[in-house]
Amino acid sequence: MKKITIIILFIGLIVLSAYMYLRHSVATPGFKPAAAKTPAATPKKAESVADLRPLFISKLQQLVKAGTGGLYNLSIHEVEPDVLNASITINHAELIPDSAVLLQLKKSGQLPAQVFRVILGKLKIDGLGLQDFLNSKNLDLKSIKISAPSIDIYPGSTSEAGQKPPTLYQGLKEKLEHLGIDHIIVDGGKLVIHKPNGSIASSLEGIQVRLGDILMDSTTQYDKKRFLFAKTAELSMKNYRTSTKDGMYDMAIDEISVHPTQSTLAASHISFKPRLGKKEFAKKQGVMKERYDLSIPALRMQGIDWWNLVNKEKIFAEEAEISQARFAIYFDRSLPPGKPKLNSFPSQLIMKLPILVHIAVLKCKNLDLQYEEYNPFSEKTGIVHISHLDGEVRNLTNLPSAIQKNKQTTVKASGIILGKVPASLTLHFDMARYKTGAFTADINVKGFDGNVITPVSEPLGMFRLKSCTVQSIKAQEQGDEVSATGKTLILYKDLKIIPLEKGKGDDSSLNKKHVTGFLANAFVIKNDNPSGNEAVRNPVTSFNRDPHASFFNLIWKTVLTGILKTTGAPEKLAKPKYYKTE
Repeated sequence: MKKITIIILFIGLIVLSAYMYLRHSVATPGFKPAAAKTPAATPKKAESVADLRPLFISKLQQLVKAGTGGLYNLSIHEVEPDVLNASITINHAELIPDSAVLLQLKKSGQLPAQVFRVILGKLKIDGLGLQDFLNSKNLDLKSIKISAPSIDIYPGSTSEAGQKPPTLYQGLKEKLEHLGIDHIIVDGGKLVIHKPNGSIASSLEGIQVRLGDILMDSTTQYDKKRFLFAKTAELSMKNYRTSTKDGMYDMAIDEISVHPTQSTLAASHISFKPRLGKKEFAKKQGVMKERYDLSIPALRMQGIDWWNLVNKEKIFAEEAEISQARFAIYFDRSLPPGKPKLNSFPSQLIMKLPILVHIAVLKCKNLDLQYEEYNPFSEKTGIVHISHLDGEVRNLTNLPSAIQKNKQTTVKASGIILGKVPASLTLHFDMARYKTGAFTADINVKGFDGNVITPVSEPLGMFRLKSCTVQSIKAQEQGDEVSATGKTLILYKDLKIIPLEKGKGDDSSLNKKHVTGFLANAFVIKNDNPSGNEAVRNPVTSFNRDPHASFFNLIWKTVLTGILKTTGAPEKLAKPKYYKTE
């Protein structure tokens, strides 16, 4: 009987260890304990005086109660032994926390980090012979099959003491020195994480687990090539759903497939969607705030160090790849600016991650990026669209030891702006100086006809290019979260602009400012660079960041300042106006 209990506890520890992996990706922190429900499984009555199954169930219940310090009750509806085939089937078993014990543990400060309610539809063990009931510390089984398990996770202690359960071998070695299982199969599992008010914070369905060649003994307890003591392993989950704390976004992942022993992970159809439309979102926020809409059809990771993830809570991977993602940003400038965006540069956000991360290379292929902004002065919206965006991030890390070896995180990206303009960007972040946001940037834009930018320049800049041929733009910058300096080289010919103004009253059109345009083109604007026999103008530029603006806004405004300085236009045009006053 003790051997059956050990097997059940072993399965439970597998569930808990797998959850510790999932918790870093799908759990919602800050939960409080919730009382468990009354057990639903009632033991089946004995069919005869010789039927010892109810006594067997009772003994299992006693052992589980004692083995968990009184925290859990075991409820089993039915046990079906098959002596001839050396198998045993357990129908509808539940592991339920005792509410009274939970309260005692909470008062004494010994409450575990999570409290579980586990329901197993059916558990079948094959290869369990009569000799396995003897007092031996060696056990070998053919298979364990679990059908339709349901795991509910309730919040427990938030202290560090309750965060890490014992390893499988350490928990069982006193009673079992050797455990071998050919296969463990879990089908149709469900994981539900609860909030303190009883509502569901997030859930996963369609959980499947395949573990092969499981061996737990002194020779495998530290074997990094195994996952949960298995030589081969595959975990897959479907239909993960959760929402942000503020209720503004829903996150979903259709399927996650993990092969720990091959060090790979794949996820499909990842989405981060706003619940409200663009105008409704802006109204709800009350201040200027970006609205994000992200979808990733495929994510793959290779060379994952599962040992560090499970035992040391670190995400290490040799390579990650995102393919064909779509990222849309909407920004409404008609609202007040809100709080300053401090400590929000990419390097600073990486260091704020709640878990240590080190990914050697993150590759992005064929991304689609769209930035949409509403300008209250023109009362129109401009869209910057970048397609066929390819790039990579090297040394993506917040690990102090990795930063000591290599302090630079490098981003390289290239794409097509507005469907016609090839461009590339290289960024270097000094992770040793992340508190300052220190960075360098190199921008290269190939030639294009000026009318390409009309869909952006009219609504956002309130001007139109009457004529212009841009041969190239090159810019180098260095800066931090306060300001940036650099040089911008723009080569162009035949620049003539048409300033615009919004019509009066109900006229929503943008009209030409004829006099202003004539004066600007005749006396202010420098029509070419280089002009005649003059040297090429390549001015040094600087820009002080508005604390409400983003990292990429600082890069763009520094480049724009150089363009304005080169063309002779007033540099004040680069200074942002954040909202329209009455």
